[in-house]
Amino acid sequence: MRRILALVSFCFAAAALGLYALTFVQPPHTPLLFVFVFFNLAFGVLAIALGRNAHDPKMRLTFPRRFPRWVKPLGVIGGVFVALNFVLLFWGGTPIDRDGRFFRKTLSGAIQEISLSQYENLEAASQRSFSAFWLFFDVGLGLTLWFKESK
Repeated sequence: MRRILALVSFCFAAAALGLYALTFVQPPHTPLLFVFVFFNLAFGVLAIALGRNAHDPKMRLTFPRRFPRWVKPLGVIGGVFVALNFVLLFWGGTPIDRDGRFFRKTLSGAIQEISLSQYENLEAASQRSFSAFWLFFDVGLGLTLWFKESK
């Protein structure tokens, strides 16, 4: 059962990677991202509930005692990838759409008017950050389920 859940988690990771790549080709699709996040979150809760050991009193998923050697560098690279995407998002600012006018809110709180193309770039950066996070989450959940020992 855990291996099947791990494979489904890897499929969600592939979808997250697809959404990440899609932001470079087309304008952002925010509704698609929300649908993806909803189903991914629901699956994550289900996988943690079904992937736990039967004797665990609480709903939790413990990490395997030993991952293969190649997993640690993958975790470091994935963590850096997610952090870099969030830094780029915060550095660029938060996109705001008010009455057909486009603004960017910076970390200092300043609000600047921007063009439509700049707004779409900031929206794409926002979606890339969330897709990167879910990619990292799904790969981590899949690897944890795949290598988890049964007791």
